[in-house]
Amino acid sequence: VIPHMAHTEMPTLLIANSDADERAYYKRLIKESGDVFNVTEVDSGRGALEISESDPPECILLDLETPGVSGFDFLERRRSKNQRSAVVVVTHVDDSLLSVETLKQGADDWQVRDRLTPDSLRRAIRRSIHTRSLEKQLQTQRERLQLFFRLVDQSSDALLVVDTDDNCLIEVNNATATQFGYRQGELLGTDYREHPLFEGAREGLDSLIAEDASVDQVRFEC
Repeated sequence: VIPHMAHTEMPTLLIANSDADERAYYKRLIKESGDVFNVTEVDSGRGALEISESDPPECILLDLETPGVSGFDFLERRRSKNQRSAVVVVTHVDDSLLSVETLKQGADDWQVRDRLTPDSLRRAIRRSIHTRSLEKQLQTQRERLQLFFRLVDQSSDALLVVDTDDNCLIEVNNATATQFGYRQGELLGTDYREHPLFEGAREGLDSLIAEDASVDQVRFEC
């Protein structure tokens, strides 16, 4: 299944290759694939770095042998700056060990130039952009969750978060630990059903979980 690319604007694609004929060839394959991109070309790895830092494209078609800054140098610098453009490496070298190393360095896909077809290139670009999009969404969710946990911990009220799948505490704020005489580490990961602190709330929580209820907050007194 090829991920569907839903964009309100034309997706951006950067072709980084020192050979003008090769760049034209990739553009022709993309056109024949039926996908439409806002395509930018550069003839060096340094040029690719400059564009990816100033205006990151959604995908980069990267040649490993770009002059000045090689493809591997590009991947290393890109990773150190946490840039999130998808990268599809296209090379003449059919080497499985090299492809594995390239993926370890942060490329999202590896394609051998002589095996490319409009459809295989389309699939590689779509798949890579889709993967990067999911990673961005996951990172956003992580940041929101971290913020939520910071707010919970800074609250003067005793607050805690229970994972209803296994009934374990996944977050206990400092106020809870202070008010009830526990260290946070003593409560995290424990099953609320087996802890004396939750004796007064156990029946109500069990009922909510059994009903698969959607609960924003459960209040109880100890």
